[in-house]
Amino acid sequence: MIWQYCFPLLLLQAGAQSGEWTMRALPCRAIRKSCVVIPCTFDFPSRPYTAVHGAWFKYWNYWKYTVYYTRDHNYGMAGFKGRAEIVGNLEDKDCSLRINHLRSEDSDVYYFYVELDGFETYTYIPPVQLHVLDVPDKPEISIPETLSEGTPVSILCKALYPCPDQRPSLTWSELSNSTIIVLGEKTSGDISTVLNFTPSVAHHGQTVRCTVDYFDTSHRLANSVTLNVTYSPRNTVVEWNFKEANRISLRCSSDANPSVTSFSWFKVTHGVETDLRRGSQNITVHLESEKATTSYSCTATNALGSSRSAPVRVHRHRRWLQSGRRSPAAQHYLSDCPVLAQKQY
Repeated sequence: MIWQYCFPLLLLQAGAQSGEWTMRALPCRAIRKSCVVIPCTFDFPSRPYTAVHGAWFKYWNYWKYTVYYTRDHNYGMAGFKGRAEIVGNLEDKDCSLRINHLRSEDSDVYYFYVELDGFETYTYIPPVQLHVLDVPDKPEISIPETLSEGTPVSILCKALYPCPDQRPSLTWSELSNSTIIVLGEKTSGDISTVLNFTPSVAHHGQTVRCTVDYFDTSHRLANSVTLNVTYSPRNTVVEWNFKEANRISLRCSSDANPSVTSFSWFKVTHGVETDLRRGSQNITVHLESEKATTSYSCTATNALGSSRSAPVRVHRHRRWLQSGRRSPAAQHYLSDCPVLAQKQY
Protein backbone atom coordinates (compact mmCIF):
# COMPACT_ATOMS: atom_id res chain seq x y z
CA MET A 1 0.00 0.00 0.00
CA ILE A 2 1.51 3.33 -0.96
CA TRP A 3 1.84 6.21 1.47
CA GLN A 4 -1.32 8.30 1.23
CA TYR A 5 -0.97 12.02 0.74
CA CYS A 6 -4.39 13.63 0.49
CA PHE A 7 -7.30 13.67 2.86
CA PRO A 8 -8.16 10.52 4.82
CA LEU A 9 -9.90 7.76 2.94
CA LEU A 10 -13.51 7.16 3.82
CA LEU A 11 -13.97 4.29 6.19
CA LEU A 12 -16.47 1.54 5.39
CA GLN A 13 -19.77 2.55 6.88
CA ALA A 14 -21.41 0.33 9.45
CA GLY A 15 -23.21 -2.50 7.71
CA ALA A 16 -21.36 -2.06 4.38
CA GLN A 17 -20.28 -5.35 2.86
CA SER A 18 -17.14 -6.04 0.87
CA GLY A 19 -17.52 -7.52 -2.59
CA GLU A 20 -19.60 -4.62 -3.96
CA TRP A 21 -18.76 -1.97 -6.56
CA THR A 22 -17.33 0.62 -4.16
CA MET A 23 -14.55 3.20 -4.31
CA ARG A 24 -13.30 5.19 -1.36
CA ALA A 25 -11.59 8.57 -1.77
CA LEU A 26 -11.98 12.16 -0.65
CA PRO A 27 -11.23 15.50 -2.33
CA CYS A 28 -7.58 16.52 -2.61
CA ARG A 29 -5.78 19.86 -2.57
CA ALA A 30 -2.39 20.33 -4.16
CA ILE A 31 -0.04 23.08 -5.31
CA ARG A 32 0.60 24.21 -8.87
CA LYS A 33 4.01 23.10 -10.25
CA SER A 34 4.24 20.40 -7.57
CA CYS A 35 2.75 16.91 -7.59
CA VAL A 36 -0.10 15.08 -5.91
CA VAL A 37 -1.00 11.50 -5.09
CA ILE A 38 -4.77 10.97 -4.97
CA PRO A 39 -5.34 8.03 -2.62
CA CYS A 40 -7.95 5.57 -3.80
CA THR A 41 -9.14 2.09 -2.85
CA PHE A 42 -11.86 0.12 -4.60
CA ASP A 43 -13.76 -3.12 -4.37
CA PHE A 44 -15.90 -5.28 -6.66
CA PRO A 45 -18.11 -8.35 -6.43
CA SER A 46 -16.33 -11.66 -5.93
CA ARG A 47 -16.21 -13.23 -9.36
CA PRO A 48 -13.47 -15.08 -11.26
CA TYR A 49 -11.29 -12.86 -13.43
CA THR A 50 -7.96 -13.29 -15.24
CA ALA A 51 -6.43 -9.79 -14.97
CA VAL A 52 -7.25 -6.33 -13.65
CA HIS A 53 -6.60 -3.06 -15.48
CA GLY A 54 -7.64 0.46 -14.64
CA ALA A 55 -7.95 3.95 -16.04
CA TRP A 56 -8.61 7.46 -14.78
CA PHE A 57 -10.75 9.89 -16.75
CA LYS A 58 -10.89 13.65 -16.33
CA TYR A 59 -14.18 15.52 -16.35
CA TRP A 60 -16.28 12.64 -17.65
CA ASN A 61 -16.00 8.87 -17.80
CA TYR A 62 -15.20 8.82 -21.48
CA TRP A 63 -12.10 7.57 -23.23
CA LYS A 64 -11.18 10.82 -24.95
CA TYR A 65 -10.64 12.27 -21.47
CA THR A 66 -8.29 9.51 -20.38
CA VAL A 67 -5.62 10.61 -17.92
CA TYR A 68 -3.87 7.25 -17.58
CA TYR A 69 -4.63 3.69 -18.70
CA THR A 70 -2.66 0.74 -17.33
CA ARG A 71 -3.22 -1.41 -20.39
CA ASP A 72 -1.67 1.19 -22.72
CA HIS A 73 0.54 3.84 -21.08
CA ASN A 74 0.66 5.89 -24.27
CA TYR A 75 -3.10 6.16 -24.53
CA GLY A 76 -4.77 9.27 -23.19
CA MET A 77 -4.89 13.05 -23.27
CA ALA A 78 -1.71 14.65 -24.57
CA GLY A 79 -1.52 17.03 -21.63
CA PHE A 80 -1.17 14.15 -19.16
CA LYS A 81 1.36 11.99 -21.02
CA GLY A 82 4.44 11.60 -18.87
CA ARG A 83 2.75 13.40 -15.96
CA ALA A 84 0.14 10.91 -14.73
CA GLU A 85 0.44 7.34 -13.46
CA ILE A 86 -1.55 4.86 -11.40
CA VAL A 87 0.89 4.15 -8.57
CA GLY A 88 -1.36 1.84 -6.58
CA ASN A 89 -1.33 -1.93 -7.06
CA LEU A 90 -4.66 -2.76 -8.68
CA GLU A 91 -4.36 -6.40 -7.58
CA ASP A 92 -4.44 -5.05 -4.03
CA LYS A 93 -7.46 -2.90 -4.93
CA ASP A 94 -5.36 0.26 -4.66
CA CYS A 95 -6.20 2.72 -7.45
CA SER A 96 -4.11 5.69 -6.26
CA LEU A 97 -3.24 8.19 -8.99
CA ARG A 98 -0.17 10.42 -9.16
CA ILE A 99 0.00 13.61 -11.27
CA ASN A 100 3.28 15.53 -11.62
CA HIS A 101 3.98 19.14 -12.61
CA LEU A 102 0.49 20.23 -11.69
CA ARG A 103 -1.25 22.92 -13.69
CA SER A 104 -4.16 25.15 -12.75
CA GLU A 105 -6.31 23.46 -15.39
CA ASP A 106 -5.80 20.11 -13.62
CA SER A 107 -8.41 21.25 -11.08
CA ASP A 108 -11.37 19.06 -11.94
CA VAL A 109 -13.21 15.85 -11.09
CA TYR A 110 -11.63 12.48 -11.88
CA TYR A 111 -13.33 9.12 -12.49
CA PHE A 112 -11.78 5.71 -11.88
CA TYR A 113 -12.57 2.87 -14.30
CA VAL A 114 -11.69 -0.82 -13.80
CA GLU A 115 -11.46 -3.70 -16.30
CA LEU A 116 -11.71 -7.20 -14.89
CA ASP A 117 -10.74 -9.48 -17.75
CA GLY A 118 -13.11 -12.38 -17.96
CA PHE A 119 -15.67 -10.64 -15.80
CA GLU A 120 -16.80 -7.03 -16.27
CA THR A 121 -15.88 -3.33 -16.59
CA TYR A 122 -17.09 -0.60 -14.27
CA THR A 123 -16.77 3.19 -13.82
CA TYR A 124 -17.04 4.31 -10.20
CA ILE A 125 -19.13 7.27 -9.15
CA PRO A 126 -19.09 9.78 -7.63
CA PRO A 127 -15.76 11.09 -8.98
CA VAL A 128 -13.01 12.55 -6.79
CA GLN A 129 -12.35 16.30 -6.78
CA LEU A 130 -8.83 17.71 -7.24
CA HIS A 131 -8.25 21.38 -6.45
CA VAL A 132 -4.92 22.85 -7.57
CA LEU A 133 -3.89 25.95 -5.62
CA ASP A 134 -1.85 28.71 -7.23
CA VAL A 135 -0.68 29.69 -3.75
CA PRO A 136 -0.87 27.24 -0.82
CA ASP A 137 -2.76 28.15 2.30
CA LYS A 138 -1.04 29.55 5.35
CA PRO A 139 -0.09 26.94 7.93
CA GLU A 140 -2.86 26.23 10.39
CA ILE A 141 -2.11 26.75 14.08
CA SER A 142 -4.14 24.93 16.72
CA ILE A 143 -3.72 26.24 20.25
CA PRO A 144 -5.56 25.27 23.45
CA GLU A 145 -8.36 27.62 24.39
CA THR A 146 -6.73 28.24 27.78
CA LEU A 147 -3.04 28.64 28.58
CA SER A 148 -2.61 28.43 32.34
CA GLU A 149 0.59 29.33 34.09
CA GLY A 150 2.50 26.20 35.08
CA THR A 151 0.42 23.75 33.03
CA PRO A 152 2.34 22.19 30.09
CA VAL A 153 0.69 22.68 26.68
CA SER A 154 1.28 21.82 23.04
CA ILE A 155 0.65 24.07 20.03
CA LEU A 156 0.20 22.32 16.69
CA CYS A 157 1.16 23.80 13.33
CA LYS A 158 -0.06 21.97 10.23
CA ALA A 159 0.58 22.57 6.54
CA LEU A 160 -0.39 20.96 3.25
CA TYR A 161 1.89 18.10 2.11
CA PRO A 162 0.44 16.58 -1.07
CA CYS A 163 3.64 15.57 -2.89
CA PRO A 164 5.70 12.70 -1.43
CA ASP A 165 8.92 13.85 -3.12
CA GLN A 166 8.75 17.44 -1.88
CA ARG A 167 8.54 17.53 1.88
CA PRO A 168 7.93 21.11 3.06
CA SER A 169 9.81 22.58 6.00
CA LEU A 170 7.95 23.79 9.09
CA THR A 171 9.71 26.04 11.60
CA TRP A 172 8.68 27.86 14.78
CA SER A 173 9.85 31.23 16.00
CA GLU A 174 11.98 31.10 19.12
CA LEU A 175 10.14 30.66 22.41
CA SER A 176 12.00 30.35 25.70
CA ASN A 177 11.95 27.01 27.52
CA SER A 178 10.21 25.17 24.68
CA THR A 179 10.80 22.00 22.67
CA ILE A 180 9.78 21.19 19.09
CA ILE A 181 8.64 17.85 17.65
CA VAL A 182 8.07 17.32 13.92
CA LEU A 183 5.36 14.74 13.36
CA GLY A 184 5.67 12.19 10.60
CA GLU A 185 3.38 12.50 7.65
CA LYS A 186 -0.09 11.07 8.09
CA THR A 187 -2.87 9.93 5.81
CA SER A 188 -4.31 13.46 5.91
CA GLY A 189 -1.78 14.78 3.40
CA ASP A 190 -0.46 17.26 5.95
CA ILE A 191 2.80 17.71 7.79
CA SER A 192 2.73 18.91 11.39
CA THR A 193 5.06 20.21 14.03
CA VAL A 194 4.34 20.58 17.75
CA LEU A 195 5.68 23.26 20.06
CA ASN A 196 5.71 22.09 23.68
CA PHE A 197 6.22 24.48 26.59
CA THR A 198 5.03 25.35 30.07
CA PRO A 199 3.36 28.78 30.03
CA SER A 200 4.62 31.43 32.42
CA VAL A 201 3.90 35.09 32.98
CA ALA A 202 6.92 35.87 30.79
CA HIS A 203 5.16 34.19 27.84
CA HIS A 204 2.00 36.29 28.16
CA GLY A 205 1.55 38.60 25.19
CA GLN A 206 4.35 37.02 23.15
CA THR A 207 3.73 36.23 19.48
CA VAL A 208 4.53 32.73 18.22
CA ARG A 209 5.03 32.27 14.48
CA CYS A 210 4.99 29.12 12.35
CA THR A 211 6.52 29.25 8.86
CA VAL A 212 6.25 26.71 6.03
CA ASP A 213 8.65 26.61 3.08
CA TYR A 214 7.81 24.77 -0.14
CA PHE A 215 11.17 24.45 -1.83
CA ASP A 216 9.84 23.00 -5.08
CA THR A 217 7.48 25.93 -5.68
CA SER A 218 9.44 28.64 -3.79
CA HIS A 219 6.46 29.48 -1.59
CA ARG A 220 6.95 30.68 1.98
CA LEU A 221 3.94 31.32 4.19
CA ALA A 222 3.56 32.05 7.88
CA ASN A 223 0.88 32.28 10.53
CA SER A 224 1.08 33.53 14.10
CA VAL A 225 -0.79 33.62 17.39
CA THR A 226 -0.44 35.81 20.45
CA LEU A 227 -0.17 33.89 23.70
CA ASN A 228 -2.77 34.68 26.34
CA VAL A 229 -1.50 33.12 29.57
CA THR A 230 -3.79 33.18 32.58
CA TYR A 231 -2.30 33.65 36.05
CA SER A 232 -3.35 34.65 39.55
CA PRO A 233 -2.67 38.15 40.94
CA ARG A 234 0.94 39.06 41.72
CA ASN A 235 3.03 42.12 42.55
CA THR A 236 0.15 43.48 44.60
CA VAL A 237 1.03 46.83 46.20
CA VAL A 238 -0.72 49.75 47.85
CA GLU A 239 -0.19 52.98 45.92
CA TRP A 240 -0.94 56.32 47.50
CA ASN A 241 -1.74 59.95 46.82
CA PHE A 242 -2.24 62.84 49.23
CA LYS A 243 -5.64 64.47 48.81
CA GLU A 244 -5.63 67.09 51.57
CA ALA A 245 -4.28 67.71 55.07
CA ASN A 246 -5.99 64.85 56.82
CA ARG A 247 -6.87 62.45 53.99
CA ILE A 248 -4.91 60.06 51.80
CA SER A 249 -6.16 58.14 48.80
CA LEU A 250 -4.95 54.53 48.58
CA ARG A 251 -5.19 52.29 45.52
CA CYS A 252 -4.66 48.55 45.33
CA SER A 253 -2.59 47.68 42.25
CA SER A 254 -1.96 44.14 41.01
CA ASP A 255 -0.91 42.27 37.86
CA ALA A 256 -3.35 39.49 36.92
CA ASN A 257 -4.90 37.71 33.93
CA PRO A 258 -7.85 37.55 33.89
CA SER A 259 -8.24 40.94 35.54
CA VAL A 260 -8.81 41.30 39.25
CA THR A 261 -12.49 40.88 40.06
CA SER A 262 -12.50 41.99 43.70
CA PHE A 263 -10.38 43.86 46.22
CA SER A 264 -10.31 43.65 50.00
CA TRP A 265 -8.81 46.20 52.42
CA PHE A 266 -7.40 45.66 55.89
CA LYS A 267 -6.50 48.14 58.61
CA VAL A 268 -4.20 47.45 61.56
CA THR A 269 -4.20 49.84 64.53
CA HIS A 270 -2.28 49.03 67.75
CA GLY A 271 -1.79 45.47 66.48
CA VAL A 272 -5.49 44.84 65.87
CA GLU A 273 -6.53 44.04 62.27
CA THR A 274 -9.88 45.14 60.96
CA ASP A 275 -11.45 43.98 57.71
CA LEU A 276 -12.75 47.17 56.14
CA ARG A 277 -15.10 45.14 53.91
CA ARG A 278 -14.61 47.49 51.00
CA GLY A 279 -14.57 45.94 47.54
CA SER A 280 -13.35 48.90 45.52
CA GLN A 281 -9.83 49.34 44.18
CA ASN A 282 -9.49 52.80 45.75
CA ILE A 283 -10.22 53.96 49.30
CA THR A 284 -9.76 57.25 51.10
CA VAL A 285 -8.50 57.12 54.67
CA HIS A 286 -8.45 59.80 57.41
CA LEU A 287 -5.22 60.18 59.31
CA GLU A 288 -5.37 59.18 62.95
CA SER A 289 -4.00 61.22 65.82
CA GLU A 290 -0.31 62.01 65.63
CA LYS A 291 0.50 59.32 68.18
CA ALA A 292 -1.43 56.59 66.41
CA THR A 293 0.25 54.31 63.88
CA THR A 294 -2.07 52.70 61.35
CA SER A 295 -1.19 50.24 58.60
CA TYR A 296 -3.22 49.41 55.47
CA SER A 297 -2.95 46.46 53.14
CA CYS A 298 -5.08 45.03 50.37
CA THR A 299 -5.84 41.72 48.69
CA ALA A 300 -6.49 41.36 44.96
CA THR A 301 -8.50 38.36 43.74
CA ASN A 302 -9.34 36.87 40.35
CA ALA A 303 -10.72 33.50 39.29
CA LEU A 304 -7.32 31.83 39.79
CA GLY A 305 -6.33 33.08 43.22
CA SER A 306 -5.43 36.00 45.45
CA SER A 307 -2.41 38.09 46.37
CA ARG A 308 -1.98 40.34 49.40
CA SER A 309 0.18 43.44 49.51
CA ALA A 310 2.69 44.33 52.16
CA PRO A 311 1.25 46.74 54.76
CA VAL A 312 1.75 50.48 54.38
CA ARG A 313 1.97 52.56 57.57
CA VAL A 314 0.16 55.90 57.67
CA HIS A 315 0.35 58.63 60.31
CA ARG A 316 -0.19 62.38 60.60
CA HIS A 317 2.62 64.93 60.75
CA ARG A 318 2.29 68.30 62.49
CA ARG A 319 4.13 70.29 59.78
CA TRP A 320 1.65 69.08 57.15
CA LEU A 321 -1.30 70.26 59.17
CA GLN A 322 0.27 73.68 59.74
CA SER A 323 1.19 74.35 56.13
CA GLY A 324 -1.75 72.71 54.40
CA ARG A 325 0.47 71.83 51.42
CA ARG A 326 3.10 69.23 50.60
CA SER A 327 6.39 69.91 52.40
CA PRO A 328 9.83 68.25 52.32
CA ALA A 329 8.65 66.30 55.35
CA ALA A 330 5.78 64.78 53.40
CA GLN A 331 7.58 61.45 53.34
CA HIS A 332 6.69 61.05 57.00
CA TYR A 333 3.00 60.89 56.24
CA LEU A 334 3.32 57.51 54.57
CA SER A 335 5.95 54.94 55.42
CA ASP A 336 6.26 51.27 54.67
CA CYS A 337 6.00 48.41 57.09
CA PRO A 338 8.18 46.45 57.32
CA VAL A 339 10.06 47.27 54.07
CA LEU A 340 8.31 48.40 50.90
CA ALA A 341 9.27 51.09 48.40
CA GLN A 342 6.67 53.84 48.48
CA LYS A 343 4.72 54.16 45.25
CA GLN A 344 2.67 57.20 44.40
CA TYR A 345 0.03 57.36 41.69
